[in-house]
Amino acid sequence: MKIKFEERKDTPRLSGDSVKEILLKADMFRDCAVIAQALVDIMKEQDISLTDFEKIYRDRGSDTYLLAAPKEMLPPNQSAVNLETLEEKPYWLWICVNGEEEAKATMAKFKIKGYKDNIDMLSKTGFILQK
Repeated sequence: MKIKFEERKDTPRLSGDSVKEILLKADMFRDCAVIAQALVDIMKEQDISLTDFEKIYRDRGSDTYLLAAPKEMLPPNQSAVNLETLEEKPYWLWICVNGEEEAKATMAKFKIKGYKDNIDMLSKTGFILQK
């Protein structure tokens, strides 16, 4: 069952010739909502994962980091899901836009042991959905 992606009116729609170009445009906003929407839009069109996105960000030396936050930190009325299948995931996407120091502090808060662990966890990460 595919869910209908609700189009946000307050988030710009980004386009470009490549995934990297779209991510670069999203980064320029330094806004988590814009970046999240760009990720969702790309994932609707291409077979690409959050792990792939994070690797692109690291290869580019970006200040944006995608982290896997434990679902236990979500309020009871929210869940972390795969947007296409609605399968529940053990982690939800957290986006840091202020560089490595913020990412390291947030990783410690989420008890992520390092970048390799985060990459592994991102493969089991979903987006927040209201129940």
